[in-house]
Amino acid sequence: MDNRILLILLGLAAMAGVVLILRQRLQSRRELMRQVSELSLLAEAGRAIAEANLDVDELCELIYRRASDIVNVTTFQIGLFDGDWYDIRLWIRDGERIAPQRFNLRDNPGLIGWTRESRTPLLVRDFETDFEQLPARPRYLSDRPPRSGVFVPLVVREAAVGALSIQSYEPNAFNENHLRLLSIIGNQAAAAIANTHLLGQERWRAAQLQLLSEVGRQIASILDLDTLFHQTVQVVKTTFNYYFVAICVREEDTNRIIFEGATDETLHNQHLHVGQGVIGYVVEHGQPLIVPDVTADPRYYPQATLSETRSELTVPLIFGDQIIGAIDVESDQLNAFDDEDLFVLGTLADQIAVAIHEARLYAAEREQAWISTALLQVAEATGHASSLEEVLDAVVRITPMLSGVECCGIMLAAGDSGTFSAQAAFGMDDRADRFLSLELRPGDSWLLDEIHLTHKPILRPARDAADPVAQCFGPGDVLGLPLLAHGELSGVMWIGVSADQPFSRRKAALVGGIANQAAMAIESAQLAVAQREEAWVTTALLQVAEALGSLTSLEEITSTIVRLTPLLVGVEVCVLFLSDAARSAYTVGQSFGLSPDVQAQLSALRIPWDEWPLNDEEPSAARAAPDRLIAALRLDSPITLPLRARGEVVGMLLVDRGANDLLVNRRRLNILSGIAGQTAVAIENVRLVTELASRQLLEKELDVAREIQTSFLPDRCPVVPGWQIAAYWQSARRVGGDFYDFMPLANGNLGMAVADVADKGVPAALFMALSRTLVRATAMSGRTPSDALRRTNELILSDARSDLFVTVFYCVLDPRRATLSYSNAGHNPPIWLRARSGRAYYLNLPGIALGVVPDVKLSEETIALSPGDVVALYTDGVTEALNAAEEEFGAQRLEQIIRENIHGSAQDIVDAIQQAVAEFVGNEAPFDDVTLVVVKREEK
Repeated sequence: MDNRILLILLGLAAMAGVVLILRQRLQSRRELMRQVSELSLLAEAGRAIAEANLDVDELCELIYRRASDIVNVTTFQIGLFDGDWYDIRLWIRDGERIAPQRFNLRDNPGLIGWTRESRTPLLVRDFETDFEQLPARPRYLSDRPPRSGVFVPLVVREAAVGALSIQSYEPNAFNENHLRLLSIIGNQAAAAIANTHLLGQERWRAAQLQLLSEVGRQIASILDLDTLFHQTVQVVKTTFNYYFVAICVREEDTNRIIFEGATDETLHNQHLHVGQGVIGYVVEHGQPLIVPDVTADPRYYPQATLSETRSELTVPLIFGDQIIGAIDVESDQLNAFDDEDLFVLGTLADQIAVAIHEARLYAAEREQAWISTALLQVAEATGHASSLEEVLDAVVRITPMLSGVECCGIMLAAGDSGTFSAQAAFGMDDRADRFLSLELRPGDSWLLDEIHLTHKPILRPARDAADPVAQCFGPGDVLGLPLLAHGELSGVMWIGVSADQPFSRRKAALVGGIANQAAMAIESAQLAVAQREEAWVTTALLQVAEALGSLTSLEEITSTIVRLTPLLVGVEVCVLFLSDAARSAYTVGQSFGLSPDVQAQLSALRIPWDEWPLNDEEPSAARAAPDRLIAALRLDSPITLPLRARGEVVGMLLVDRGANDLLVNRRRLNILSGIAGQTAVAIENVRLVTELASRQLLEKELDVAREIQTSFLPDRCPVVPGWQIAAYWQSARRVGGDFYDFMPLANGNLGMAVADVADKGVPAALFMALSRTLVRATAMSGRTPSDALRRTNELILSDARSDLFVTVFYCVLDPRRATLSYSNAGHNPPIWLRARSGRAYYLNLPGIALGVVPDVKLSEETIALSPGDVVALYTDGVTEALNAAEEEFGAQRLEQIIRENIHGSAQDIVDAIQQAVAEFVGNEAPFDDVTLVVVKREEK
């Protein structure tokens, strides 16, 4: 029984095993069939994808259909990444198709963004239970969010090009197998989508390049700038279907950007400033700019006629390193522009920049040719003119004809004073007389002052009613062009510009060229006039020079001038005044053209110097006459010119033009200035001749005086046995105040005197003659040295009335006793050098110069001279001689020279002293008279 049960159990177990095996085999078969089915589906999907047309939308449809074979695709989406944007190409929600949309992932990437960044598929079994574990927060666009979902990245070469997403309202609707199969399909589709996308891009780019080529050909064929701008914006708008297109060009040397071409005609010729709006920003920085939403960008500058603008793309027009302007396109859709649009517009901008540059070159050549033709006409018109007036008239007439301006006027500089006077005008109607009457000085017109200061053209609105130039050329703009000759402002051309005719660059270049031509023509005409006037002035002054050349007296010169000047200059009255230094006034020399009763009063007429002031800045310029003189001579419009010679005013030349206006002519003023100069030279020559004659006479008199003075001096030194005497005398001038004298006395004694008058020249020489006579007379009377000098002082004070005085050293030599008695009246002390001891003594005695005070107190001494002793008498011309360093020769040097030559003769000592002083002084002029007497006792 038990065995049977066991067998039954074994049988049942065997049957169970068989059933289990069969079940496992069935499951394996089913799994195998499922895998085969999956592989078949995947293979079919791969084949379908491989055979599909290279179109992104078709591939998205194919992926949707293949995914529906695997899972429930009631909610399905597939999209591609474009920068920060996610473009949904196919979107199924609740079984219904939704229009494709575009989402920005920058701020909230969601699960799609996480899938892109991680390149990892994601299975969400239940959003509610798994929410906290999700790698990113999902983004919902529906009030009924899904409960489960699958997110698969489309990865090509380590980069996600898109994403596939399937969602369900049921939890756990998807499993790992779904995730795996969809990932495989996604990987297969990713490469195809990438290739399709690249192919589409290439096809699109090829099409765009074809369009760009066509647009470029159309642009390149246009050479007129206005046509180029207008047609280019129309071609670009039509070709690329933009909402608005504009080409903006930056004005040279300004801050303005002009709408030269715009598909909205109301914006044509409107302007922005650099930095204003998106266009101004791009022109300022030279970089393109995409504005996805103009309402969110503060740089956007709205235009009233472009209210539908939502996005904007602006690209700079650059040629070389110069930013010409910008091309601007706008759309009525948000986010309408991407990198492809930037590529297209950038390429187009390069072509437009080149076209603008070439058109500008063509326009510049045409303008230059036109300007050259116009300037040739100006040159011909001015070349036929024979005078300055004809040149000015031709310029002001031809300028409006060639440039189309309203009116033209020219002002010329009047000398170096900064004054400008109007000379010619055209097209000004009733304002012409007002303009031609203008004579403007610095400060009268700010327009003229600015040109005078900068030497550059100015264009200003004529709204300043106070400016005299603006009054003549308003109410539009006023253009002022400097007329420059060798860098100097010779005049100004004024042009009135009407408000309805803007001043173009071509007009500016043309009138600038006309101004240059006019400046050269005016300079040539002025040079011709100046040459003619110079020739006339030279001829007139030559006649004056010839008339004055043979005259030697002042009366003849003044008489000739007052008669010749009216003939050459055309004045009615001419009066020549001479400067009287003694009276510090001007007196009448000669006159012409005055009435007899006025002529009779001239001899008593005196005009003080300070009543007839001179201009230190223009010492030779013409000036008005004093009011008192005008009234006395009954003059109308007098002009006076100073007669200057060697910086000194020697007189005044007065002329009166009467009722005529001849003196306004610069030529006649030049002749007058020349006559004044020649008259001054002639008067000065007469004065110099007179002075020369006086000087020659004085020289002769001085020569005679020197001969007389020299005759007062001893013709030779006395010969005394046992003694040697030598002398030297030299005056600093022709005559001098030093003297020496030898007087033989009774008993064989010898009186010797050396004196120095306290002055130089003729006064000293006269006083020297008096003093020498008195000293000699008193000495010859036998008086002692002191008595002789006292008596001389009394005689000088009794006879002389001058302030001069004289210092005298007087001594008496007794040859037999070998003694020397002496007295000193304020003179330099002689040097006594003892031969035996070599010591020097100065013969100092108290005393005062003669001719100063009465009762002079003088003393007297006597010395004994040994053999070989030397006594040197001298004046201060020896010891006070100065060298170039203003050092004095001094008594010590004199003493040393005597000591060095003591063994020589008296003449040797004199010669040595004379030579030493000469070497010490060098080339310096003599400071004082030099007198020297040396007495030596002969050695035994």
